[in-house]
Parts: sequence; C-alpha cells; structure tokens
Amino acid sequence: LPRVAQPNFWVSMLPKFLRPSTSTSTMPKPPKSKEWNPATPYIILGLFIGSQAIQTISLRNEVVNFTRRADAKIGLLREVVERVKRGEDVDVERVLGSGDEAKEREWEEVLREIEEEEALFQSRKRRKA
Repeated sequence: LPRVAQPNFWVSMLPKFLRPSTSTSTMPKPPKSKEWNPATPYIILGLFIGSQAIQTISLRNEVVNFTRRADAKIGLLREVVERVKRGEDVDVERVLGSGDEAKEREWEEVLREIEEEEALFQSRKRRKA
C-alpha cells in the first residue's frame, strides 16, 4: 500500500490530544508512586511559618498605627488642658472636633481602644499578682 493509504499516516496528521488512545503504546507508563515526597513536611511547615510571620508583621503594624493615633490624640488633649490651665481662651469644642461626626467617631474609637487596652493591662497585672 502507498504511504497515503496507511492509517498511521492519517493518525500522525492529527494533533496528539485528538488522536485515539491506543493500548499498544511504544513506551510503558511508569507506575504512580504511592510514597510521600520526603520534602512534603518541610514545605507544609514552611508555609505555616510564613503565614504566621505575615500575621505577626500585620499585627505589629496595627499596634504601631494604634499607638501613633492614641499618642496624637493624647497629645492634643494635653495641649488643650495646658492652654486652659494657663488661662488662654481656647475653643475646646472646635479643637477637639465637637459637632463634626467624623472626628467625634474617631475620638470615640480611640477612647474605646484605650479603655480596652487598659482593661487588658489590668487583667494581666492581676494574673501576675
């Protein structure tokens, strides 16, 4: 038979993913390994440690931001109290943002966070004692 008439010629023209699978392949497939890769526990441990490191960095950044905000608000309060003690005429409501909902909400949030931190500190102090 001429080469064009042979089935192998036409099968070879098709892309591999469209070819019919034949059980008479030239290379036997290697059996699938049922054993674990020895590096698997180390990979899992590395992922876990990396995740915890990211969480720690995130927590540290949150604490730094909280401390900055609280220090700024406490500094503003100290400044207002000092000016009032010196007898200066201070518009306390304007300085502290009374009447502005965004600033009032910010003050409430900062004060609530400071109270929660103080309560946590006191409970730790009691446990140590």
